[in-house]
Amino acid sequence: MSTEVKDTLTLQSADGTELTVSRKAGMKCQIINDMLGDLPESETDFPIPLSQIETPTLKNVVAWLQQHENDTGKEPKPSGMEPLGYNGSRVPQWDWEFFNGLDQMDLFALICAANFLDIADLLSLSTTFVADQIRGMSTVRMREYFCIESDFTPEEEAQIRAEHEWANIEDENYESQGFPL
Repeated sequence: MSTEVKDTLTLQSADGTELTVSRKAGMKCQIINDMLGDLPESETDFPIPLSQIETPTLKNVVAWLQQHENDTGKEPKPSGMEPLGYNGSRVPQWDWEFFNGLDQMDLFALICAANFLDIADLLSLSTTFVADQIRGMSTVRMREYFCIESDFTPEEEAQIRAEHEWANIEDENYESQGFPL
């Protein structure tokens, strides 16, 4: 085995596709960091199997990692308390454009991958992006967004709306207050 330390890591998706990422970027994944932490760097020249992650999702993870390879960890994190910035979001512009370019299923797969790989910044930014997307939506619109069917009969839903009238905010009210839908 070679004693030379490679500056790249090979990640293997669920279907066996191998993608290469810089060691620095790859080590932002806590699970990979933990996996390789006990091995000498000269013995890490093998594909890292990520059997929970499909190829398209892994490609998105790698793209995000490469973009953030040189982040120091001192970048401000969305906390919910800061004012809205780029495009009405608390997410930095590059990340907003990246997440916005994904369809909903790919975005949710990316969130699951970030959770599985323990990439805290990706998980935080992607979930903040989703939270910003649903801010101001009515219950009906949120159900549509998340593909959730109501468990209530129309009669039960009407009763709940009557009992909690203060919480029944319709989309039109939000639009007139400037909230995005």
